Amino acid sequence: MKDTVLDLCAGTCNWSRPWLAREYRVVAFDIYRHRDVPAGIEFRIGDIRNVDGREFRGRTRLVLASPPCDEYARWAMPWTRAKNPPVPNPELWEACERIAREADAPLILENVHSAQKFRGNASAHYGPFYLWGAVPPILPIFQREFFRKKESYGSKQKDMRAAIPAPLAEYIAECLGGAN
Repeated sequence: MKDTVLDLCAGTCNWSRPWLAREYRVVAFDIYRHRDVPAGIEFRIGDIRNVDGREFRGRTRLVLASPPCDEYARWAMPWTRAKNPPVPNPELWEACERIAREADAPLILENVHSAQKFRGNASAHYGPFYLWGAVPPILPIFQREFFRKKESYGSKQKDMRAAIPAPLAEYIAECLGGAN
């Protein structure tokens, strides 16, 4: 049986793509199916707060998660921060951590820089993508490569702006994928 990789708050499934290419079973979760989800990904529509990670215990190599960053990002904007926005709701972040514990698998969670104020220091970052959990060391040369190729997306392209960069997803899969 193939090892499983879970992709929580999957969006466009960019975390999943290199694992699928390595022939892992990929199970992705989001509240709706985004366009361009690759064939071969087992996509489940629903709220991750209702997912029971024990379903995946013993077969899961890694849990990848990118919970929405909007509430955390507001704290980085001086014009919003001055208005005392509400403290970000931790439920989705904590659901990701719970699912990884229940699946007995390591977790890599991605969010924005300002989430550190509420969730503690990130393990690493790749440009504006901050990572918590079982993150392999990210080499400085890899960081420079990102800034050379960075694309900019407008406010109407939220899915694309939030998508995990392919080189980052590939690097994580290469470092942690091993033999399946």
